Amino acid sequence: MLTPDALGYKFPAEFAEHEATWLSWPHKEASWPGKIDSIFPNYALFIKYLTQGEKVRINIANEAMKNFALMHLEKVGAESCANRILYASYKRCLVQRSWSCIFDQSRCGQ
Repeated sequence: MLTPDALGYKFPAEFAEHEATWLSWPHKEASWPGKIDSIFPNYALFIKYLTQGEKVRINIANEAMKNFALMHLEKVGAESCANRILYASYKRCLVQRSWSCIFDQSRCGQ
């Protein structure tokens, strides 16, 4: 039986060298009961500060979510970091396979 390690998957420590940090834009009310609208500005600020030191990859579901995220990022002044942010559609890499995006990008494209 092949192990994930044998298949090329890794689970590096947070401090390990990496090309970018992968995040998913908050979108499920059930994950943030009663407060999802208050999450967006703070999440955008978090991304703004994170992009000052590294690239950020944001999983989004569709173009509407991308535009919504961009609106919040622009409100906090993160547009100057736009060249450090990449949006990856869930369509390109299914949520169930999102770990393979992190650990083996060749499996879902760039």
